[in-house]
Amino acid sequence: MSILFAAILIVLLLLPGIVFRFSYLSESEKKIDPKIGFVDEIFFYIIISFIIQIPIYLITDKYICDVDENKFYLLLINNEKAIVHNSITASEIGLFFLYTFFVSFISFLLGRRFRTIVLRKGWDLQFHVLKIYSHWFDFFEGRLHAPPHLCTTVN
Repeated sequence: MSILFAAILIVLLLLPGIVFRFSYLSESEKKIDPKIGFVDEIFFYIIISFIIQIPIYLITDKYICDVDENKFYLLLINNEKAIVHNSITASEIGLFFLYTFFVSFISFLLGRRFRTIVLRKGWDLQFHVLKIYSHWFDFFEGRLHAPPHLCTTVN
């Protein structure tokens, strides 16, 4: 197995955060703030992914099927013991992808619901972290009473 497999697993773990973020933002905005760096975006994806996945994981492990974290850990660290001693069946792979799809779907619904709550309450105008649209969009839509401040530098 290669390191690519571990990278794919990490992306699948971050997927709920990515889906939540892009379902929350407007269709024209790709980032809330252009000044936010790549590392901050990834950190946000990690936090949201854990917030969404922990309750779903606990419900899945308790009520739906027994989750074998040992196999997942061995696959994540690229250990050959995962192939030899803990063979993964096709049904386990199918259940993992079903779980991933379900968590992504829940993330999409939560992102859209949170978006409607934020827009209804006007929290996006009060808190910069919850910003959905650009300042100019809010101004031209009549949501702001004054135009955004222009940043000018004098050389």
